Amino acid sequence: MNQNARILLVEDEEIIAIVIRDLLAAEGFLVTVCTNGFKAWETLQQEPNGYDLVLLDRGLPGMDGIELLRLIKGDRVLAAIPVIMQTARSDKKSIQEGLGQGAYYYLTKPIQPEILIAVINAALQQRHELQEMTEAVNSAGRPFTPPYFVFAISTRQRC
Repeated sequence: MNQNARILLVEDEEIIAIVIRDLLAAEGFLVTVCTNGFKAWETLQQEPNGYDLVLLDRGLPGMDGIELLRLIKGDRVLAAIPVIMQTARSDKKSIQEGLGQGAYYYLTKPIQPEILIAVINAALQQRHELQEMTEAVNSAGRPFTPPYFVFAISTRQRC
């Protein structure tokens, strides 16, 4: 699944970026590193279909990770890209905020390599399945827009 998957790594700490980049490259991923949110946003705008996943640090200088996440999820073309947040902020409110803004997953530092790879593979697999489903529906002559989940609440109680 990860063969040639393109990952945009947004990390301002050079040593962490090198370690993660090398780990992902060893797993067969093609990795581009951006050191701040502004550069990452510019990169995504220049190549809106150029990345399969974004691995995003929350604590970035200038535009922080949450702001970049909002921009990605607010863009029609980029919104389908899974974004995995990785950060030292592990408090409940920070985690809820990241997930609430559309992060696929929220990892806390220090990153455990085996968990990072497992989460990345799961996100890529889910994205691949959604793309296949979209193509199948579109080829059947019915345009498909990725679902927005709607929950209905019944006023009747059930046992």
